[in-house]
Amino acid sequence: SRACSIGDYVERRRMETAKRMLASGESVKAIAFAMGYASPSSFTFAFRRAVGTSPSQFRQRQLRALDG
Repeated sequence: SRACSIGDYVERRRMETAKRMLASGESVKAIAFAMGYASPSSFTFAFRRAVGTSPSQFRQRQLRALDG
């Protein structure tokens, strides 16, 4: 079994939800507040740290993948 803290698990789930919301066209601002972040910039920082790319870059990649 993988050992991870409950905080890590919750954060991973939040990012998976955020990815789905980005792919569906939600604004970064709306996602940030829906996920409980104090501001879009704090969400962007956390997303980049967890995923390795900014929310807007992630969305562009998803759209290109769908078009491709």
